[in-house]
Amino acid sequence: MTSKELSKEKINLLKKAGWYEGRQVEIEEEVRLLEERGFEVSEKVKEYLREFNGIHIKIQDPYFEDEIDEHYIDVEDAMGDAADRYMVVLYEKKVKENLVFVGGMDNDNLILMISETGKVYCSVGKVGNDIWEAWNVILDVTGKNKVDYWQELREF
Repeated sequence: MTSKELSKEKINLLKKAGWYEGRQVEIEEEVRLLEERGFEVSEKVKEYLREFNGIHIKIQDPYFEDEIDEHYIDVEDAMGDAADRYMVVLYEKKVKENLVFVGGMDNDNLILMISETGKVYCSVGKVGNDIWEAWNVILDVTGKNKVDYWQELREF
């Protein structure tokens, strides 16, 4: 999937959060932090981080009128003082790939991870085969696009 395949509403949410076409932020500190905590940071993960690190999106929860959901890719916020590679080991066994913890979904109820090949996962399953499929699911307030839950996945 590409950015051009996302709806205008979803692109606008990304833009409101600071994303723009061709965005390239410095990620040296983030990569250092991740490696210090035991993560192997692939080129695909670096590519996604350059474009999306620091993006925090708040959207109206589709089920609860008074709730705002925050979803983000922000290594420093995600890692905090205690996070390390052991948070993702269980998931790595399931997907048979290295994963990097990069953010959170649903007000930090779910951790957000990117695989060495660019697939995006959260605590309950696969969010997308690439970052754009993931944003399509994360920013979907209709419930049509959903996470592929671990028990439904057949790739491992």
